Amino acid sequence: MIAPYTSILTEAIEAIYETPYTGGYTNTQKGIEDCMAELSGQENAVIVVITDGGASACVGENGRICNSVDNGDCCKSDNTEGGVPPSVAAEEAADVAASKGMSVVPVAISRVESQLRLIKDLARCPGREGPCKKFQNLSVNSIDDLDDVLEELVAATTSCDLYGFGG
Repeated sequence: MIAPYTSILTEAIEAIYETPYTGGYTNTQKGIEDCMAELSGQENAVIVVITDGGASACVGENGRICNSVDNGDCCKSDNTEGGVPPSVAAEEAADVAASKGMSVVPVAISRVESQLRLIKDLARCPGREGPCKKFQNLSVNSIDDLDDVLEELVAATTSCDLYGFGG
């Protein structure tokens, strides 16, 4: 879901709840790239990634969507010759977003430690390369628990201290 910025907490939470859960593969790279296109030129742009798993699909050669079942290293990469796994493609997309002045805030809906690590590694602060600790701690065990972090999420992404210390 790509939604316009709002500083009104209830509107932000409502936009999240109105987004349908479709299941299937998780193409985090494409989601981040679509958000970057939508947010291009916006000040203090924030991409919030709410996902129940690490990246399992990506953009391959000629724009074809491929997944980790088809070929584990089928994702295009500007940094690596040949293909990379979906998780690496997603992190590269997050790096590009940060280089364009955007924050990437992942929210993990998972209990699986390996999935949590992959999702948390997407966190980016604007202008910084690599994971940003400030945005790595938003996770719940199930979608039913999302309420537990929504206010914290919206407050973190709309606060004046968004780019403060701790990254």
